[in-house]
Amino acid sequence: MKLLGISVFIVFSAFALWVMAAFFAGSQSYTPYDHPLMKLKNPSTALQSESLQTASEFLSEDPGRGILLRLHVSRDGQLFTATSNAFEFLKKLASENSLEFKGLKIHQYNYDFIKSQTEHTIPLKAWMILAPAYWIFDIQDNAIDVDRYVVETVEAEKLELKVIIRSSTDLVVSSLKKRKPLWIYGSSQSDNTVMLTMASAYLEGLTRFDRDFYFTELTYKNRNMINDRVLSEVRKRQKKIVIGPVENLEDKSKALALNPDILIIKENLLDTQSQE
Repeated sequence: MKLLGISVFIVFSAFALWVMAAFFAGSQSYTPYDHPLMKLKNPSTALQSESLQTASEFLSEDPGRGILLRLHVSRDGQLFTATSNAFEFLKKLASENSLEFKGLKIHQYNYDFIKSQTEHTIPLKAWMILAPAYWIFDIQDNAIDVDRYVVETVEAEKLELKVIIRSSTDLVVSSLKKRKPLWIYGSSQSDNTVMLTMASAYLEGLTRFDRDFYFTELTYKNRNMINDRVLSEVRKRQKKIVIGPVENLEDKSKALALNPDILIIKENLLDTQSQE
C-alpha cells in the first residue's frame, strides 16, 4: 500500500510539473527581429539551383524571388556549387593517383585541383552576376575554418543584408552566428529534431530556438517533418518558415497550404510547370 502511495505521488508530481511547464511555455511573448529579410513578401519562392542559366531565367520572371545554393568549401577557402555527381572522381583517386589522394571529403582539396578533376562545379563568384531578392547559402561541409571563409566571402560580396545562411550541421550555423550574431540564420537538423520532439510532448514552447528561419522538408523517409504545433510555435516566436525543396506539383500544393514564408522548389519542377 505504501508503494502504491509513493507511485501515485510520483505520477501526480510529474503531471503537475508538466502542466506548469506547458503553462509557462504558452505564456511567453516575442518581439520580431527588425531586418529586411524578415519582411519578405509572403509567400516567396526560391529555386534550389545548380545551373546559372536556369537560375537567371527563373529570376527574369520575377525579380522578387530567391536562389538557394548548396555551397561546398575547398581546402583553400573557395566556396562553390557542384552537381550531385561532381565528386565521383574521389572514389577513383585513391587507386589511380594515390599521391594526390587526401581522403573522401571534398574540403580536403584545393579548388584548382577540384576543377582539374571535374567540370561540374561553379565558383560562388560566378553566381554573383545574378541579382535575386535574397540568397540562401546552404553550407554542406563541416570543414575547418568554414565559418571564417563564409564570413569573408559574404562581406567581400556585400551580402550581409541579402543572405540567409543555414546548414544541416548545427556546429556550422552556431559558429557563424557566434562570429556574426546579427546576420540571418536558418535552422539545422538538430534544431528541427528538438522542436519536433518537444512538440510531441506539448512542450515546444520550452525549446530553445535561436535561428530566424525554420527550414523543413515536408517529409523525410515517409515521416512527416512538420505539424501544426511546430508551425504555430515558430510563428508565435515571430520567426519565418521555409518549406522544401519540393520537386513535384503535389508536394508544392501541400507546402503552399501550410502558408510558408518561403517555398523552395527544385529545378525539375520548373519543367513540370512549363508543361501544364
